Amino acid sequence: MFFGKRLQKSKRTSTTNWANPRLTERQMLYAAADAQVALKVYRAWRQGGAGHAAAG
Repeated sequence: MFFGKRLQKSKRTSTTNWANPRLTERQMLYAAADAQVALKVYRAWRQGGAGHAAAG
């Protein structure tokens, strides 16, 4: 859990062909979720609250 939300990470999507020039809708959503979490973790870290990011 990050910031009180459970991340839905599909093993199937994470192991697909990311080298393909055309990503699937699922791959794009997966990448967007990763980017969103990374940004939230970075912002929390910058504010000195990184210890509160991973709860649960």
